[in-house]
Amino acid sequence: MNRMTPAAPCERSPSGFALGCFIFMLAFAMPGCAGSPSTLELGAAGAAREFANAALLRDVVGVRDTGDGARAARGSEHAFVVGVTPDELIAARLDRPAKDARIWRSRVTGASRPALAPGLIVVGSGRELLGLSPADGQRAWALPARDRVLLAATADRDQLALLLLDRRGLSSLVVYDRAAKGAPRERVRVTANGALGTPALLGGTLLVPWGAGYLSAVDARSQSELGRVRLGNELLHALWWGPALFFGGPPWVELTGGGAPPYELPRRPLPGAGGAALGPLGPAATEPASGAAIEADVTRLYVRPTRAGSADASDRYVATYGRIAFGLERERGALEWVVALPGRALAAVAIGDDVIVCDDSGGVRALSSTTGRIQRLWQLERQRRVTLGEPTLSACALAPGSVLGSGAGADTPAPEPLLEQLAKVLALSDPGLSDAQRFLSRELAARPEPDATRVLIDLVQRHSLDRVLQSEAEDLLATRRNGEEHMLAALSEGGARGEQALPAIAPLGEALAALGDVRAAPLLARQLNRPAHTASAIARAAAALEQLASEAEYGELSVFFSLHRTNADSPEGVAAVVSVGRTLLRVGGHQARTLIQFATRDPLTIPEIKQQLEQALGVSSPPPSTTPDDRSLRRDMAG
Repeated sequence: MNRMTPAAPCERSPSGFALGCFIFMLAFAMPGCAGSPSTLELGAAGAAREFANAALLRDVVGVRDTGDGARAARGSEHAFVVGVTPDELIAARLDRPAKDARIWRSRVTGASRPALAPGLIVVGSGRELLGLSPADGQRAWALPARDRVLLAATADRDQLALLLLDRRGLSSLVVYDRAAKGAPRERVRVTANGALGTPALLGGTLLVPWGAGYLSAVDARSQSELGRVRLGNELLHALWWGPALFFGGPPWVELTGGGAPPYELPRRPLPGAGGAALGPLGPAATEPASGAAIEADVTRLYVRPTRAGSADASDRYVATYGRIAFGLERERGALEWVVALPGRALAAVAIGDDVIVCDDSGGVRALSSTTGRIQRLWQLERQRRVTLGEPTLSACALAPGSVLGSGAGADTPAPEPLLEQLAKVLALSDPGLSDAQRFLSRELAARPEPDATRVLIDLVQRHSLDRVLQSEAEDLLATRRNGEEHMLAALSEGGARGEQALPAIAPLGEALAALGDVRAAPLLARQLNRPAHTASAIARAAAALEQLASEAEYGELSVFFSLHRTNADSPEGVAAVVSVGRTLLRVGGHQARTLIQFATRDPLTIPEIKQQLEQALGVSSPPPSTTPDDRSLRRDMAG
C-alpha cells in the first residue's frame, strides 16, 4: 500500500513533548492544514489500481485533449539556452542573431546543470537549489540542497516538482506549492521501489515514471496515487513535444490523447558502453546535473516522436557521442551524416528540421537534421587563454521554440557527401574519439560505394592511428568487395615517404584474392621483399598469393623464399615461407621443385619449414626425369 510517513519525528523536549506530538498528529491527520511534509512511496503491492493501457490512465487523469498542462509545458515561444561556466550562468534567445542573442548573465559559482520549467530556471549551487527568472536571471528563491543533486524539474501555475538524487544514489521527487513571492512550500515527497524518471505535470496531476517501465498518476494535494500503468521494461522519461506529452525511452507513448501508436526506433549498434543507446532522449534530461556526470561514452538520442504520417513527422533522428553528432534514418537506422563539434555535446533538442546542439566549447549550433550542415552558430562564451584546452561550459540546458532561420540562398553549396564527412571525422587524431571512430569505420565498411574503399585505405594507413582502431579497420578493409582500383593504387605506392607509405598488404591482399583480381599478384610479390612489413602482414599477403600468383611472379617469390627459409623466427614468418613455397611449386614447375627439394635437404632450413615443405612435395606432381645442371640450381638458390 502507499505509505505516508512523517518527515520528522515529534520533538522530545522535557517540557513540550506531549503538546508537540499532539500538534504534529493533528496536522498529519488534516492534510489541508499546515504541517510536516509527508512521503508517498510508489510501488508497494496492491497500493494503487494498475491499468491495462495508457488510455485508461489518461481517463483517470481527466485528459481528453492537450489542456492547460500542455500549454503551460510549452513555455516560451522562442528557443532558449542556458549555459553554465565555473562562475556564472549565461542565457540567450535563439530567435535572434548571434550578436543580439545573449540576454543576461547571472553570477552563480559552482552551478550544476540547470533544469528548465515553464517560467522558471532551477539550478543547484553548492548547498542551495536556486530558482531564477528566465527573463532576467534574477533569483526568485533559494532552498537548502541537503546534499542532493538536481536531475530535472517540472512546474505549472500552482506546483513545482524537483527530481533530486542524494549521495547514496537514491532519487526522490519533492513537490512544492508555488507562491506568488518567496520560496515554494514543500507539500509531499514521492519515492518509489526503483529509480524515478523525468516527471511531468498535466492538468494539475503529477505523472511520475519509476522502476521498470511504470508510470503513476499522483494527486499531490490529496497525497495519493490515482493509478498506474506499465508501458515497458525500462525506466521512462517525460518528453514534451509542442502540445503533446510522451513517455518512453524508446518506445514513446503519447498521453495527451489522439490514440497515436507507440513511437519506436530501430534497434541498431551505437558507440558507447555496450554499443547501446543510453541516457536521456529529447529535451528533458534525467542525468545528474554535474558536468562530470555527463559521461563521454554514452550515446544520446534526440527525436521528435510525432505521429507517423503527420505533417510534423520526421524521418530522421539525431545522436551525439562525445563531440560527434550524427543523423540516422528513422525506419532502418541508416547513417545519414556525421560531423565533429569543437567540444563535447552537453545538450541538444530537435526543433523543426534542425537539431540545436550546445557543446562545451561555448557554442550553440543549429544543424540540419537532413545533412548535418551548420545552419546557425551562437557563441555563448569564448574560451579564455588562461583556460585553453579546458571546457568553457560545464553544462547546458535547452528549451524548444522558434529559432532564427538560416537565411540560406540559392547559391548555398551542395551538402558534403557522407563519405567525405566520414573521411574528415576518421582523420581526426583524438584519443577521445576512438570509440566513435570505430563505430564510424564499421559504417564506412558497409557503404556500397567504391570510394568507401579509398576512405578505409586512408584510415588504415594513417600513421598515428589508434592500434585497436587500426586493427579493426584492417579487418573491415579485408571484407571489401569493390573499389579494386583504389586497392591496386595503394599497393603500387613507391614508398618515397618511408614507412608511412607502406600499404596495408594483408587486408588488401585478402580482399583482392576474394575478388580474384590477378592484377594484384605482381604488386603483392614485390611488397613481400620490402623491409618494415610485419611478419603477420607478410604471412597474410603470401597466403593471398597462393591464389593469385602466376609464373610471372616466380622471380620475386624465389628471392623471398631463399632469403627467409633459414631465418624465419616467428610462427607468422614460418607460415609466410611455407605459403611462398607452395606457390612456387604451383607456378614454377620443375625449376621450383628442384629449389624446394634443395631447401628440404639443407640443414640451415628452419625445421618447421622443412617439415611442411616435405609434405607439399609429397602432394605435388613428380619431377621430370631430366636433372638440371648445377649452375641452374645455384642460380635459383641465389634468387
